[in-house]
Amino acid sequence: MKVIKWKKEKKNIYSVILEKNQSYSFYDAIVLKYSLLLKKQFTEKELEKLQAENQTLDAYYKALQFLNRKMRSSLEIEKFLKKAEFSKKDIDHTIQKLTNEGYLNDEQYEEVFLHDKIALTTDGPYKIQKELKQLGIEGKKVFEIESTIWEEKINKIIQKRLRERKKESSMMFKNKLKQYLFLHGYNEEMIAEPLANLSEENDPNILLKEKEKLKQKLSKKYAGSALDYQIKMRLYQKGYKKEEIDQAFES
Repeated sequence: MKVIKWKKEKKNIYSVILEKNQSYSFYDAIVLKYSLLLKKQFTEKELEKLQAENQTLDAYYKALQFLNRKMRSSLEIEKFLKKAEFSKKDIDHTIQKLTNEGYLNDEQYEEVFLHDKIALTTDGPYKIQKELKQLGIEGKKVFEIESTIWEEKINKIIQKRLRERKKESSMMFKNKLKQYLFLHGYNEEMIAEPLANLSEENDPNILLKEKEKLKQKLSKKYAGSALDYQIKMRLYQKGYKKEEIDQAFES
């Protein structure tokens, strides 16, 4: 096929127009490598080979652009290129090349990820490891972190929750806090002692206010001993102890 003309496109792309108005685009690296600007014609076989090599280079450049936004794991690059519908061969080649050139390094990625999670979030080791596994990294280094780091994070969470504590019983507060810590990646062993150190005493004034609030609400439906029973049941469900409830009714 005869070359009609070459045209410089945006950035690093050249396009060639062949007879019968056929057009192909190539990266300048391909153009320079094979001195394509000097060619007067192409065979079908040559074009197929050049297109395949250009596609491989396209995967590499797109992955580099993806990496420019932020650090990525190998699995993230793989998923990104799969979504862009590159072949497995081009994806594998790109990942290997980026790794050899130092643009991809899962071990370094894990270290940076861990540092940021510890410094900037309340997340515990199990949540962090789960997120790393979703990125294709085993996340074993998370358990090499000194236990004092996690203890400090747990205590900060507890202190913050205490400052934000609503008018609820100690038991209710502790249960909510326990669930919060579980969801953020701390296990039973890590949180048992800090939670055990929390006071289980309830503020009698808060209990009395809760009792009066329930009385106003339930008195529309109940009266006398039935009303008292309903109030006591709801206070018990909210985590107040029987003796505290009885004392509130005596006062």
